[in-house]
Amino acid sequence: MIISIPLSGICHKYYKTLVISKVVMYFNNSSVSCILCGHDSEEARTLAISSSNAQQPRLYDIPASSQNIIHKFQEYIIATSEPAHPKTPPTLNRWVPPPLGFIKINVDAALSANKAAFAAVARNHLGEVVKVWARILPSRPPLQAETEALLWAVQLAKREHWNLAIFEGDSKIYIDAFNHPSCNPVWSIRTLVDNIRVLFVDFLSCSFLWVNRCCNNAAHVTAKFALSSNSSCFFNSGNLPATLCAACKEDSP
Repeated sequence: MIISIPLSGICHKYYKTLVISKVVMYFNNSSVSCILCGHDSEEARTLAISSSNAQQPRLYDIPASSQNIIHKFQEYIIATSEPAHPKTPPTLNRWVPPPLGFIKINVDAALSANKAAFAAVARNHLGEVVKVWARILPSRPPLQAETEALLWAVQLAKREHWNLAIFEGDSKIYIDAFNHPSCNPVWSIRTLVDNIRVLFVDFLSCSFLWVNRCCNNAAHVTAKFALSSNSSCFFNSGNLPATLCAACKEDSP
């Protein structure tokens, strides 16, 4: 939505600048200059009267401006939060929630003689289930299946607009391909890895973590559930089957 606003646009700019300036001043104890002229201090009089640009009607993209504010706050969360996890799994025996503002997606694949099942379990910083997906496809080699499941999970996170995402899996080979750029993935998953890397730009923060199988149990149980039922499925916290609900509760902090 693009609209031409004279005075009301100035009011919107003042409100936006006031919010940003107070946030910056609070955290950084620094002053903020007028965003219209870049010289005078941020005041209502500057924005509405004194600034050389204040009274010029202009096209102003309000939705884009609002989205930019959201991104700035998300960037602040990233900059001030502790590292989500180390690159290699510590001695853990259970799942660990992501930091505030992040979504963690655990990924796994299960195989039979003629089928493959992909699973993605998304949870928030409280350990609450946000969404669970499972997908049935023809069988393929194990490493290819694990990497395809990760690609699918990244695509799902992008579709859900989860800009702060952590992906966990228990296959070290494909996780190393992202955490060690100098590590050249095996040819069978090279294209899949490249396709995942292309999607990095769609996230403000996107990390890939290798964990022990016991820390990836919810995704493992989900993949097995889909394989045994021979059906793709989607669940949220309100309609999880008993077996998946129990697996997720075991992980709860």
